[in-house]
Amino acid sequence: MNQDLSSQPQPEWIPCRKKYRLLVPSNPDHANDDVFIYAALLDPHVLILADFVAEFGLRRVRAAWETVSGTQEGRLARPHVERMLTNFEKGLRECP
Repeated sequence: MNQDLSSQPQPEWIPCRKKYRLLVPSNPDHANDDVFIYAALLDPHVLILADFVAEFGLRRVRAAWETVSGTQEGRLARPHVERMLTNFEKGLRECP
């Protein structure tokens, strides 16, 4: 069965700020994008970080990680975040 994927309904794209509002519980409407990225990095979940990389780019997420990786929370998240970012890099390199 060959389906034309272009005729399939596509999910609506939702910005990370809106999709993950609860990452920044205190005044998310006035927080800048970096605050959301920092929060996602310090409580790492692969699908959430993948969304942030897709929206903001790996370079920006890595730069944000450099900013927060030395904090106490960053040290706790380090093995998980480093593994995820490394895997994202590998995946992006291997994509055509």
